Amino acid sequence: MINFEMVTKDPEIGKKLLIGSLLVLTGIGIFAILGWMLEIMRAASAGKEPVLPDFDNIGENLVDGLKASAVALIWSLPLALVITLLAVAVAFIPTMFASADDAVLAITLLSFCIVGVTMILVLPLLILLMPALGILAETGSIREALSFKKVLELARVNLGGFALAGLLGMFINSILGSVGVMLCLIGFYPATVVSYAFQGQLYGKAYADAKANLSLNS
Repeated sequence: MINFEMVTKDPEIGKKLLIGSLLVLTGIGIFAILGWMLEIMRAASAGKEPVLPDFDNIGENLVDGLKASAVALIWSLPLALVITLLAVAVAFIPTMFASADDAVLAITLLSFCIVGVTMILVLPLLILLMPALGILAETGSIREALSFKKVLELARVNLGGFALAGLLGMFINSILGSVGVMLCLIGFYPATVVSYAFQGQLYGKAYADAKANLSLNS
């Protein structure tokens, strides 16, 4: 499902990773990397050979990345609301128990609950976010990417594909992130760039399959 040759056989891989790493290092440049990922999604969803785009349009990538961040933020609001309510509950726990030990135990259990809820809801959120980003990559419209009906329909016709792409993307991000940290932290930056590249490829293909399935069912 993943074409590793987009990285291993790119003759300019060093140059692209250097530029991408510098962008990640700046902090705000991560938005340009996110827009760059949308460029990969756009190519993958169109059935083109997966390649790493050049960083020739960093300004355009930055704008696309900011749009993608806005879309992701809005889609993440329900999860953020749940976590916020649980976090507020943690703050009030000490006033609800006479014993400090009981309060500490309750805080610990609720903290585990927050982590568990987050882990449970991350994949469903990602399954909705992938078609939303696919729509954004294809149309450039935030409004279209926030269409719940359209996003839900795309997610429904390729639920397994989006779930697999999401799990693989999280796994790759975890592995590359760990390797990058072990390489004296410096490797974290190129690892982030490669991770976004592979996620763009995975999400783009899942979006293409969803569109194809939707056409067959219509």
